[in-house]
Amino acid sequence: MWRNPAQIHLYKMKEQIFKIFILFCFTNLQAQDKILESLPDNLKWNQTKANTDQLKNLLEKPLDLQEFKKLKLQKSNSGGGNSNKYLFKPNYNGFYYSYFFFPGFGEHGPRITTFKRGKEVGEYMESSEIFIQLSSDSRDSDLGKANILSFTQKQILENFGNNFIKKGSVIIYQHNKTLLIISLSNHWFKIVKLKRSYLSFNEIEAEKGLISYFD
Repeated sequence: MWRNPAQIHLYKMKEQIFKIFILFCFTNLQAQDKILESLPDNLKWNQTKANTDQLKNLLEKPLDLQEFKKLKLQKSNSGGGNSNKYLFKPNYNGFYYSYFFFPGFGEHGPRITTFKRGKEVGEYMESSEIFIQLSSDSRDSDLGKANILSFTQKQILENFGNNFIKKGSVIIYQHNKTLLIISLSNHWFKIVKLKRSYLSFNEIEAEKGLISYFD
């Protein structure tokens, strides 16, 4: 269809405006997803800030072990877990035990540490073990509310609030001697139950292996 010069000029103007709009939206989304990384370092918790209900709910019961194992259909490697001195330990005899190498993830994905009562590993669906630690560098919907890597930085802030400490691209939340550690640039997180609470980033950083996906 023939168009006169005025129509062509108008069409080109609309096309240019549309491109600028798309670029603006994309840039705005990128900025939103760097919202936490753009904040300055903060090495000590502000005692006047409070944890959100969502954060408390997550850290009080991060994962239903039985339900998670049912979803994984017993397909994982497992063996003796790390026994770092900072980990929570119940006041009864037992040992740390880990689940890892879940199907579809290879050496990546969820890594779970539990504490088993007694001396025997027992069956896969043994129900006496308790949650100690979860770390992952991949999204996994089977983690439920602990599928942290499915959140944007904006969603992390909206759900878990601003009561965190930060150094570089690592942010750390804390509730009832349990930490949520998120590496924003390296895309991994860890939820870990500890023997004690911490006051600063430097204290946590001093604990060997605590700020890492692999212990």
